[in-house]
Amino acid sequence: MRQIDHKRKKIKPNGFSLPEVMVSSSILMLIIANTTQIQIDSGSRIIAASNRDEIATRIRADINTLREAALSWECKAGTACTGDPSHANTAMMYNTADTNASNFSTLKTHCENDTLGSYMLSKNPNEFPSTPTRLTWNTSATSAKSSTVTRKIVSNKNSLNITYTAAGRSGTTISNATVVPEAMHWCP
Repeated sequence: MRQIDHKRKKIKPNGFSLPEVMVSSSILMLIIANTTQIQIDSGSRIIAASNRDEIATRIRADINTLREAALSWECKAGTACTGDPSHANTAMMYNTADTNASNFSTLKTHCENDTLGSYMLSKNPNEFPSTPTRLTWNTSATSAKSSTVTRKIVSNKNSLNITYTAAGRSGTTISNATVVPEAMHWCP
């Protein structure tokens, strides 16, 4: 007689097992978390870069203002260096070049002693303060409001050394510039 073998065939269920699903879900969550963190970091770096660019632009504007003041310092009235458009065609002249000017001997002494920069600081304390000055700008940007910029002007012989220190969320940045009064070129 023949025996009938009734072995049951194991039927594999379709799909993934629970451990496989858990492992793949964990890997997927790690990838999503890392991608989200990279995007957040990128956004904050873009904001910090925008803040640094805005501060750098404002520092350049302040340097230009100081250069304009240095250009017109000791400018002879009625000449192009005053900035008046009606005198644009009149050659620039400075009191340092005019031996009849009332302060010529003082300017000549400062020219000869290489102290024109400190003399300019002492004559114009409003435009060129010798103490560190905190700069403020009217702005609607929240990033610039959270930053502080300090300017320090120091005389260096016949020029002015300007140091800007900007501190904010993007860190601390130091910028340096030198301004030479145009009158120095007219020293006798």
